[in-house]
Amino acid sequence: MHPSPLRGERLTSWLRRTAMEYGLDLYELIRQGLDLQQKPYGFSDWRPPEYFITALSVKTGVEPEIIRRTTYTGALPFLFSGTVKPKSVLLPPSDRPLRDLLEWLPWLRNERQTQLMACRACLANYPKAGIFLSWRLTLVLSCPEHRLMLEPARVTAESVYWLGEAAEGAPDLVHMLDSRICQALTEGYVELPGGKVQAGDWFRLMQTIQEELSRRLYGSWNDSSLILKVWSDSDRCSMAGYGSKSFERISPHRKRSMLIATAMDLIERGSITPVGVDAKLFRSAPGNVSWLSQNQLAKTF
Repeated sequence: MHPSPLRGERLTSWLRRTAMEYGLDLYELIRQGLDLQQKPYGFSDWRPPEYFITALSVKTGVEPEIIRRTTYTGALPFLFSGTVKPKSVLLPPSDRPLRDLLEWLPWLRNERQTQLMACRACLANYPKAGIFLSWRLTLVLSCPEHRLMLEPARVTAESVYWLGEAAEGAPDLVHMLDSRICQALTEGYVELPGGKVQAGDWFRLMQTIQEELSRRLYGSWNDSSLILKVWSDSDRCSMAGYGSKSFERISPHRKRSMLIATAMDLIERGSITPVGVDAKLFRSAPGNVSWLSQNQLAKTF
């Protein structure tokens, strides 16, 4: 009667699936199953109170740490710890301070109560299917498991109504970036060609690349050429599958994610020579294979 949380699932999704086993809705489960007269103050997928997590653990037998990781503060604790160090990837280290990670992301989509971005394949057996933390991150464009782009859907207690006609396949660069972001959420680290990095450092690396590419092109011509190369290739990747649609009509979230993914891929394939201290994390050791082969890259473009 107590289904386990799926890897990367949201707290409210897990509780909704649990409530279904008892023929209850979410808040009936809270009132009857946890002996609470009303939902606790601050209850959400963001940061529920600790006493609520403790009560859930006692009632379900699920470890408190597993329950915490179904929330954004539990999966991304570094956003609030202030322990993530500055990075440099494309350009030399700078004295210019990076923004706080929580300030940088506008990282949560503004979901309406009955509408979300989701994977069509993941929700095929809804309402028994889970809803995942990654779907609300603006950096995430696709489902790494099914290699489908996320798409808008309206959900009710019993059904899902898709606003688009069909799911779009995820380009290789999108799949690469989203796989790494989801690994950071579920495992707490990311495997890069140059080694393993903690989730907090991974998000800082993404932030660093975006901000380096957004700086005005001061400095040497070599630095300027490198930045222009990333922007040019990113524009071509972002337009893949869009036919004659103008670049301006592409989602800002898609543009940003494709920009970050393109920079990483160009480093990993040796197409650019960055000078940042942390660029080594994207360089494969001898004999390793980069994420995209030349054939895959041709399909992406």
